[in-house]
Amino acid sequence: MFQITSTSFIINSSTSPHAPTHSTHSTAQTLHKDYCSKRQSTGITTNSSSVKFNKYSSSPPTKADAFEEFKRERGSEINRIFVENKKTLGDKKRSAKELAAVINKSKKKIDSTTSLLANMRAERIAEGR
Repeated sequence: MFQITSTSFIINSSTSPHAPTHSTHSTAQTLHKDYCSKRQSTGITTNSSSVKFNKYSSSPPTKADAFEEFKRERGSEINRIFVENKKTLGDKKRSAKELAAVINKSKKKIDSTTSLLANMRAERIAEGR
């Protein structure tokens, strides 16, 4: 049983909570170091009277970490659809850009032909035909 008091750290190795506890100052320091290392590796948090085990570490994950975990677990299907839609959007943007280039080239050709036609009409009028 783990127990934290305000002045010392005591571990009862006995299964009985009423068994006597023997500790020296150096033993208490060693036990405290062991406790701290176990706490970090297992996610143990403390309050003033006892040690409790948490499913998660003592601090919550960052938003980015939590979001990545969500995308791997519960949101995996949503994330897969999102990635697929993002790829489709990129493909459509490239296609639209290529199509716009073709349209602009055609418009320049139309403008050039219209200008040439207008010049030819002006020449005919000037010649008197």
